[in-house]
Amino acid sequence: MVWLVCCIVAVMLIISCDCGKKKSYPIQAKSERGIITDRNGIVLVTNDSVMLSDSAGTVIARSYPHPIAAQLIGHLGEAAQIDIDDDEDYSLGDIIGMTGVEKYYDKILRGERGVPGKNLKLTIDYELQKFGEELMEGLDGSIVAIEPSTGEVLCMVSSPTYNPRLLSGDSTS
Repeated sequence: MVWLVCCIVAVMLIISCDCGKKKSYPIQAKSERGIITDRNGIVLVTNDSVMLSDSAGTVIARSYPHPIAAQLIGHLGEAAQIDIDDDEDYSLGDIIGMTGVEKYYDKILRGERGVPGKNLKLTIDYELQKFGEELMEGLDGSIVAIEPSTGEVLCMVSSPTYNPRLLSGDSTS
């Protein structure tokens, strides 16, 4: 039931970005966020240590080894004043989930200051998701595949899509 609600929320999200401009800095968290995997344990979102400069030191940044399901997974951003007003756990400078699974499961993925967040295993199948995204490339529309016996969402494609690395400053893009 939770997945169905999460998927409905993710489908309803409107993502807007200026994908022509790559951020020159990584979205960094105060503590390590949980890793997001597909149903088979394939890592979709992980954390990397990024050296900003000799004086600035190392920060933890999100990395997308398999940049799929961007609208479903969502992205991170800095907490705005409205987020801080709505949630006493947030403070200025906090990096939080802004959309998708990153937002819906933010408290679980974030953990607490200095304490790593918990990992999250999605019911999405990486291979099926990737295939669906390849089928929809250059088209407008969506594909949703559900396992009827369990209600698990196996793929949820929305096209056009974007590369989540462009919003994270992921150096592998």
